[in-house]
Amino acid sequence: MSTWSISPSTVQSWNEEIHSLRRVMAARSRKYLSSVLNHAPPPETEKSR
Repeated sequence: MSTWSISPSTVQSWNEEIHSLRRVMAARSRKYLSSVLNHAPPPETEKSR
């Protein structure tokens, strides 16, 4: 197994970072979904299809 140990403070900071990252991702996906629903898709996506 691994020889190094994880301290609780490291786990705590990782949890906070993951939590904030998920918050940012959720906000971005919400913004993206609303923009897709409100506006027609950009022409470059239509071209690639």
